[in-house]
Amino acid sequence: MIEEHDDNEIVAISQGNLIELEDVEDEVFSSKTLGDGIAFQLESDFICSPANGILSTMFPTGHAFGVTTNEGLELLVHIGIDTVKLQGEGFDILAKQGEKVRAGQPIVKIGREKLQEKGYDLTTMLIFTNTNQEISLKKTGEVKVGEVLN
Repeated sequence: MIEEHDDNEIVAISQGNLIELEDVEDEVFSSKTLGDGIAFQLESDFICSPANGILSTMFPTGHAFGVTTNEGLELLVHIGIDTVKLQGEGFDILAKQGEKVRAGQPIVKIGREKLQEKGYDLTTMLIFTNTNQEISLKKTGEVKVGEVLN
């Protein structure tokens, strides 16, 4: 059962440990080229919607998706570093582009162990792509899926 969340809430996309974006080992994310946000060191195979809204973008490879919140924020979830090279292997897409989604709803299931065995860094980024405002989110510590971060 997915917990109900208010439209202004941003929630943890997976169980794991939060790390600051600056600590991600990928220049595009750590330099905040795509926007500000946070990163997750995954402890689960499920990656969920960070907010209530529309699944506005679903990459065919499953390695990334975008959610536009009911309040107009654009959020990008990027699973792992260089995982686009897998061309969808190890990614099971659970929702369709254009669907309404709820905060905490599973969007992608990954084969975490297999991907790690192949040497992929599965640090997963949650990026705010259309705001210049300071985003105030919890940035460190252990989190559970659906835990409110703002």
